Order: sequence, then structure tokens, then C-alpha cells
Amino acid sequence: MKQIIITSVLLFITLVTYSQSPDSVKNNKSYKLSYEEFQNKYGVDDTSAALIDLFFSKRDEKAFGQMTMLPLSTAVTVVMPPVAIYLVAVTTPIFVNGLMVQLKYSRKKLLMALNDYHEHNILDDNYTQKVIALIERSKENEVEEAFQAGLDKLNAGLRASK
Repeated sequence: MKQIIITSVLLFITLVTYSQSPDSVKNNKSYKLSYEEFQNKYGVDDTSAALIDLFFSKRDEKAFGQMTMLPLSTAVTVVMPPVAIYLVAVTTPIFVNGLMVQLKYSRKKLLMALNDYHEHNILDDNYTQKVIALIERSKENEVEEAFQAGLDKLNAGLRASK
């Protein structure tokens, strides 16, 4: 009797996993893309590219920076134990905040936000203001770079005429 139940359960699991469409299996792994792959695949417009930039900058820069504080203060414990206790007490909440930032800006949530934006053309309210600010900053940087390139050409022309 046990063998029949085990065999039927295994058969059921095999049929369920086999019957999934290739798209659903493929989409389950889409969140493991790198920054460049996300930009190439999903960064079709300024908003999508800014959303990808937002998620990766929060995850890689802010969260990583906050999370490195605790291991460093723990390493100080070996050298100066009385001071390190206070450092660990201060850096533990910072570490937890870094973990929360990583969870909030995970690649799975990025993929869900991009899919929602591409399907419905609507961004979540949490990301809208941040994405708008990123787009405005990138446009300002482009204007400054163009202005600086013009100044460089003008300076090069003045030097050549001397």
C-alpha cells in the first residue's frame, strides 16, 4: 500500500512539473539577470531604464554599504572588545536596514514592476517619484556633458589658433 501511495505521489509531482508551460519555467529564472541583461531585455524606454537603475543602485550601493558595517565592527571586537560592543549595538540596526532595502529592491520585485509597467503602462506609487527624479538628473547630466564638450572644442580651437 505504501509503495502505491509513494508511486502515485511521485507520478503526480512529475506530471505537474512536466505540464508547466515553458514560458512559466523561463520566467521563473528571469529575475537572475545581471544589470546589463536587464537593460538589454527590459530597458526599452527611459522609464524602464531608470527603474532598473533605481533597483540596482539601491541594492548594490546602499544596501551593501549598510550591510558591511556589522562585519567590520564585529572584526573590531577581536582588537578592542569594550569599544566593539557599542559599535555592534549601533551597526546592527544599520545592517537590518540594509537587509530590508535588499528585500524591498529585490530582482524579483524589479521584474514584477517592469512587467506591470510594460503591460499596464503604470508604475507603482513607491517608484514613480524616484524614477522621475532619476530621469530628470540624467537629462541634466546630458546637458552638462554637451555644454562641457562644447567648451572643450572651443578651448581646443583657441589653442590651435595661437
